[in-house]
Amino acid sequence: SNNFLGSYLAVVNANVGGGKSDAFVKQRVQTETRLTPEGKIHGHVRITRTHSGDKQKEWWYRAVNKNYIQVLLPLGSRLVKMDGGESQTIPAPISYARYRTDREVAMMEKTGTMFGKTALATWFYLKPGAQKTLDVTYVNPGTFVWQDGMVYQFVFEKQSGVEGELEVRIEAPRG
Repeated sequence: SNNFLGSYLAVVNANVGGGKSDAFVKQRVQTETRLTPEGKIHGHVRITRTHSGDKQKEWWYRAVNKNYIQVLLPLGSRLVKMDGGESQTIPAPISYARYRTDREVAMMEKTGTMFGKTALATWFYLKPGAQKTLDVTYVNPGTFVWQDGMVYQFVFEKQSGVEGELEVRIEAPRG
């Protein structure tokens, strides 16, 4: 809502062509939020994924985990830096010239917004037996005027089926 004072985070994973490797991938999400006396909110998200399927008998558990990862932040958040992801170009298997473009999908692709949130996305490949980290630094939109009795909130939406840890650190000005 417009009077919400806080931060929001969702990490969404999609295994695309990575066998059944998700069964052996653990994820740790660490988020640090710094509230400034001027009312700005600076954020950092570190997502560490570990693939322990390297010793499994079945090939589909030993497959490279090909993950399309999306980080959803408060609407209007501005990306400062993203490290650890990979780009991938997928050629179209057919010509789509005769098809209509879905208006909502086109809007998401153009604006980087999804479900009323800022969406940052990248590919994230993880070999069996490996560990890898994605770092995202951003600035939350808007400026807040701190008043006595205000409560800062943090909302994390967990993706169903993803095992892992969440660590939240918040640094606020005195008072």
